[in-house]
Amino acid sequence: MHSKSFVSNFWGALHIFVPLLEKQSLLIVILFVFLCLFKTFCLFALFCIQKIDEEIDFFILKKLGRL
Repeated sequence: MHSKSFVSNFWGALHIFVPLLEKQSLLIVILFVFLCLFKTFCLFALFCIQKIDEEIDFFILKKLGRL
C-alpha cells in the first residue's frame, strides 16, 4: 500500500510539471544539471588518471632501485 501511494504521488507531481516541459527554462535547467554531472565525471576521471600516473611513477622508481 505504501508503494502505491508513492507511485500515485509521483504521477500526481509529474502532471504538475508536464506544462513546464514546453518552456525553455526547464530545458536550460536540464542542460545545467547534465553539464554539472558531466563536469563531476570529468573531474573524477582526471583524479583517477592522476592516481594511476603516480602509481606508474612509483613502480618505475621502485624497479630502477631508487626508492
